[in-house]
Amino acid sequence: MKSNNKFENVTVNMQIVREMTELTKLPNTIITSAMSKSGIGSNLLSHPDTRIPFKNFARLFRRLSSLSKDESLGMLERPLPNHFFSLAVDLAISSSTIYEALCRVSSLSYVSSCSAKIKAIDVKDGVRFQIIFEESESLESFFIQWYLLFLFHSLAWLTGRQIPIKRAGFHFKNARRYRDLDYLYACPCEFNIDGPNYIELDDSVICLPVRRSQAESHYFKKRFPQNLIFRCATPDSLSSKVQSIISQRLGYPSVSRSETAALLNMSEETLRRKLRSEGLSFQQIKDEVRRDTAVAMLASRNVTITTVAENLGFSTPGAFSRAFKSWLGISPENYIK
Repeated sequence: MKSNNKFENVTVNMQIVREMTELTKLPNTIITSAMSKSGIGSNLLSHPDTRIPFKNFARLFRRLSSLSKDESLGMLERPLPNHFFSLAVDLAISSSTIYEALCRVSSLSYVSSCSAKIKAIDVKDGVRFQIIFEESESLESFFIQWYLLFLFHSLAWLTGRQIPIKRAGFHFKNARRYRDLDYLYACPCEFNIDGPNYIELDDSVICLPVRRSQAESHYFKKRFPQNLIFRCATPDSLSSKVQSIISQRLGYPSVSRSETAALLNMSEETLRRKLRSEGLSFQQIKDEVRRDTAVAMLASRNVTITTVAENLGFSTPGAFSRAFKSWLGISPENYIK
């Protein structure tokens, strides 16, 4: 099974969906209707460890922001005006450098009374982009993740190049439901920090030129927020190569660690050591590829559990069902109800 779209099987934890729906403060009937129209069963809200395809999450995000007339979905003290993101992209594109783009977007945040500000500070061998919130209380983690991803992927898109993240820091504790962050950011992440939430990049990023045009911005804005969440690792990172090999060899029997190491012209021990340096293991990547592909297939409602099990390289439907429940805390039968 080979995907035509590198990111079509990216999934989102239902805990994030639950936080988002609760913070909008919209009536349950409206939320349930919006979820249904986005292809998400409301029964999944009671299973925070399960996951949904990111494309369904993006549909829900757009629906809820329209219904609430607030692009922050109620997560800031003051609403984020509709079309704020579009205006921010237009301002950034008309800039000559990343530094100028950040200054302009920060000014827009001030003019629109947005209570989240961007600040760049120099650190050793890098620049740290901090997100400063005016509220005295702690913000929910969903918005922190969302804002940092928005900032990073917007910077990367404006430069037209891959920008690896050196490290990231978050207010909230590293709860089990946020274990995706180490993978999504593809860098060391620290949690429960005292200072502002941040991402840290190489110090050369601030001087990079803006290479995108107004014409290119139309597609970028159209895909919001679908262009905000995908793994930050560069395509030539080892974990990305392993993920690609596994994705192309999902049938039975599935590719083994020794076969993957041979395809990459290295020993199993070298593969294990290099993946560990990225904070990952072969089995973790394999489980995540299988899990996300299973979620995408089941969410389409066009396949049977037996077919999914066969496509993912499981010897029996029962073996697949046990693995699925261990990944998501819910059986595939209940997932598709």
